[in-house]
Amino acid sequence: MDKLSRRRLLAAALALAAGAAFAQADSKYPARPITLIVPFAPGGSTDLLARLMKKYAPRHLGQDLVIVNKPGAGATVGWNEVVAAAPDGYTLGAVTSSAAIRPVYGDTRYNYVTALEPIAWVSTIPQVLAVRADAPWKTIEDLVRYARENPGKFTYGHSGLGNSSHVAMETLARSANVKWTQIPYNSGAQVLTGLLGGQIDATVATPVEFSGQLAAGKLRVLAVFAEKRFDAPLFRDVPTVAEKGWPVESLSWNGVAAPKNLPPAVRNHLVAGFRAIAAEPEFIEAAQQAGLAITYAGPEAFRAKWKSDQESFLKNATETGILALVKSQK
Repeated sequence: MDKLSRRRLLAAALALAAGAAFAQADSKYPARPITLIVPFAPGGSTDLLARLMKKYAPRHLGQDLVIVNKPGAGATVGWNEVVAAAPDGYTLGAVTSSAAIRPVYGDTRYNYVTALEPIAWVSTIPQVLAVRADAPWKTIEDLVRYARENPGKFTYGHSGLGNSSHVAMETLARSANVKWTQIPYNSGAQVLTGLLGGQIDATVATPVEFSGQLAAGKLRVLAVFAEKRFDAPLFRDVPTVAEKGWPVESLSWNGVAAPKNLPPAVRNHLVAGFRAIAAEPEFIEAAQQAGLAITYAGPEAFRAKWKSDQESFLKNATETGILALVKSQK
């Protein structure tokens, strides 16, 4: 049996399980479409993943999934609305690793790790370190050597003071015993423009954010911030930072969460439905083509990941001085 056939068999089995969960749930749920709040503007990786899941919602959830984009305040506008929504299964939220990061700085209304109910961890993608294709650094070792010999001269851009890219690069600097200069921008698009225009030397972001420029040969990826190499065509030969002796990880993940205190039958139905969606071969293939790796896990594993990421991020933000820096800006 080939890989695709195994995937189809698994998807069929999970569809049956989702149907069984639905039969056990309140027969009135879901009686109307389910809203999925995406706390970002249309077009990003989180929005893309939500719309891929929407295609399979009627089959596995029993109703359509209505995507509602509510960007603002670093995604907290949308997440706050999910926290405050009625726990009836009709309002869900698309959550990302930022939901674990933002509360660390004490500038959110809720700690989303405890204020939301995890339903499904759907995808994971590592952040990567990229430079222009014409940059003199061919490897991460070249870059670190240059930074060590020229303290503070090497510059990198990120889309927000204290975000995961900022913390990843400063954690790497601490591990590699180098000093470089961070340049904050207001958005990932501005960072990319600055990199391509020569205003900064590098950036750290998810491959989805600059896959077009990579494919066009405008950028070079030097390293992946993960324990394992990224299994995607453009990145399979790119080493991890850990391979080079600097154990720094920075992963972006996407998942689905709900308000706390869902009725058990409703929660079980949602868990079974999203598990079945994540096993659909066509869904997996479409996500991979968009640069997203489907790494499904259920609520308990998702809760543990969320918590461990927050603890790890707090440690790194504290040790690099970024936590104190961000708080001093308030």
